[in-house]
Amino acid sequence: MKNIKGFTIVELVIVIAVVAILAAVMIPTFSGIIKRANISSDIQTARNMGVILTSEKPTNAYEAVAALKKNGFERLHPKTKFYSFFWIQSKNIVVLTDEGVRPIFPEDMADAIFDPDDWFDLTDAYNAPETTEEETIPSEPPVTESPAEPTQCRVTYKINNEDYLDLSQCVFPDTVTKGEAFSFNLAPKKGYAITTARVVIRDGKNHSEFTSPDPITDPMEFYCGEATGDIEVSITVEEAPPAFVNVTFTCNKPEYLAEPLVNTTVNYGSTFKFNISLAEGQYWITKLTVYQGGKQLKTDHLSPGESYSSQGIKMTDDLEINVHVVKYCIVNFVGEGIKAGPSGTYNLKAEWGVGALFEEGDLQKYFVPSGYEIVSATAQMGDRTLDVYDPVTKELHLKSIVANTTVTFVFKKK
Repeated sequence: MKNIKGFTIVELVIVIAVVAILAAVMIPTFSGIIKRANISSDIQTARNMGVILTSEKPTNAYEAVAALKKNGFERLHPKTKFYSFFWIQSKNIVVLTDEGVRPIFPEDMADAIFDPDDWFDLTDAYNAPETTEEETIPSEPPVTESPAEPTQCRVTYKINNEDYLDLSQCVFPDTVTKGEAFSFNLAPKKGYAITTARVVIRDGKNHSEFTSPDPITDPMEFYCGEATGDIEVSITVEEAPPAFVNVTFTCNKPEYLAEPLVNTTVNYGSTFKFNISLAEGQYWITKLTVYQGGKQLKTDHLSPGESYSSQGIKMTDDLEINVHVVKYCIVNFVGEGIKAGPSGTYNLKAEWGVGALFEEGDLQKYFVPSGYEIVSATAQMGDRTLDVYDPVTKELHLKSIVANTTVTFVFKKK
């Protein structure tokens, strides 16, 4: 009879270790695949809901819910955890939002700003209890005798990732007595920050909203005023922002400035201000553009000779400030009977080296007296005298202005 030899302890340990390694590698991959599949399904669902509402054309949230239920959408909730469906009444579209209530579908709504007066949470509407199978949602809220008001308000929380929070220091009350102040405690783990803490208090008709203004890196208690109805709290936790951000200046002609623009570093979340003054002479900040985080924040155009003082800018990302400065010349237009200006003159500030063209319509509007026409126009530019009027095209053309100039018109009656 042959002896049957089994696995040794060493062989069993090796097999178990291999299985554990495979599980550690594959489980996150499968989780990511499942989440992407759920998001894809939710996008298709939002698209189908939008098609239905486009044909139904509801005028309020009650009609929108009724139209969706009529077409087979019952107690709908996105498959992806913490995602939501919203109906935007002014656009009559359905939006799918992620954990931080940011639109991910349709793509052109990615930068849309949440408007609580225009956005209606379809998920909450579908999850509302129904009285009978035959009951439908009316086009307007039914007017009934008011039941006894509840004394407790329900509190629900949406958190993009609880693993980023120090739950031992967090306090999440499930209910609050109506009329009393509502508060909760948040504490991110080290290396993370609470970038959004949005609180919506609903009383059935209206709601008030509070959003944290700055990223929170330390434990903090939120006071949100008196509870007048059910409360929704949305919390987004991300990796902590940097402690400092950079400010970079660029200028096409730095020699035209009274003081050099110095790049600097400032605290994240601080308010930054800057001033730009021009050197003595005829200089002009024609354009000043501010970029934050690579996106254009603002553009300003100044008058000739005007210095610049910025408003406070919240430093949540690197700042780049681009300044375009030119030298300018003054062009004076004179002539007996000239229309422009109360003193019979018309002044133009033009970029040095750049010309100016006045067509017939502009000439009639600004310069030519009523019932007259131009005989000639000469320009005295420094020590040069130029004929600048073309009687064929009826244009006044200063090809290149390189000094303060006086243009003299001669008119005659038509």
